[in-house]
Amino acid sequence: MLTSSFPLIDQKVNGNTWLFQDKLFWIIGSSMGGTLLCVLFYNTSSRAYRDKMDAFFKRIRTPVDFEKEVKEDRDRFQL
Repeated sequence: MLTSSFPLIDQKVNGNTWLFQDKLFWIIGSSMGGTLLCVLFYNTSSRAYRDKMDAFFKRIRTPVDFEKEVKEDRDRFQL
């Protein structure tokens, strides 16, 4: 949010005019920088945290088994 609001704050405080392209490159560049920092520091996280993240992404990639998880068809009732 700070990244997106910086051009607006700069315009109000300093009177600088930001073009759309300038705002776009500022937001994309700072977002990529933050992402790269997170990627670099991921290796310094604890083994327990990395195991937890691996389990999370494994669960996300697992397809939903309707019969096992829901058991009954309630679509007609919800309609």
